[in-house]
Amino acid sequence: MNSSLRRGRSAAIVLSIGCFAYSFATSPASAATVSISSGTVIAGGATTVSLNVLRLGGGTALGAYDVTVAFDQSLLSFASASYGDPLLGDQLDLEGFGTISGTTPDAGTTEFFELSLDSSEALLASQATSFTLATLTFNGVATGVSPLTLSINSIGDQDGNALSTSLQNGSLQVDAAPVPLPAAIWLLASALGSLGFGVRPRFVAND
Repeated sequence: MNSSLRRGRSAAIVLSIGCFAYSFATSPASAATVSISSGTVIAGGATTVSLNVLRLGGGTALGAYDVTVAFDQSLLSFASASYGDPLLGDQLDLEGFGTISGTTPDAGTTEFFELSLDSSEALLASQATSFTLATLTFNGVATGVSPLTLSINSIGDQDGNALSTSLQNGSLQVDAAPVPLPAAIWLLASALGSLGFGVRPRFVAND
């Protein structure tokens, strides 16, 4: 790609971000629901939860979002994020242009941002009405139940108009890791089992 095309693509990206930022503050549009799933994890282990958007449609598609997830950092630590739906693919990248995305971890919170570079027509024609935005991996730190609390920094439709959203929060329960039985107990059980199989009943004949 020559320098003039690169400059043109960069200018288009900057313009898109600027348009979204302006419209987020000015023109609320249709409603959608942003949710995060719940689950369990073992202390010292890892698990995933999904960040989802639900009930789009009716002439509305998702063009960008900026969401923060808060959690109890004494119970959980954030590990990583994978953008896009595991089955449907990234529904903000339907034309293959890629997206602009970013993950910003902080103490007890992580911010997730993604901006589509697709056309409004492609988003409206091909985007699913409900799908996973990102899959988030957390590590269990200590036992307890941590809320997963959502907050919307900004979210926009296919044209950059702000979407009115409802939120469905989740939680992660951190369980204690199972304590393995000592090896000596398994040896004792094995020995007792062998004795049991080795004993045969004796029958005494009556005179």
